[in-house]
Amino acid sequence: MKITDDKFLLFLHVLDALIIQAPKRQEADAFKRVRLEFETLFAKELADARGENIPKN
Repeated sequence: MKITDDKFLLFLHVLDALIIQAPKRQEADAFKRVRLEFETLFAKELADARGENIPKN
């Protein structure tokens, strides 16, 4: 599946909602880790889709 800005933002909003509604601190922390991994994983593809260049660390 091609990741676009709309799909990316939708998924981040879903994760944010899960973080807010998580009944336990551990669950909220787990969702925060998933959100960070998702952003990291798709940063290059999103930048490519936008025509941007991501500097290498």
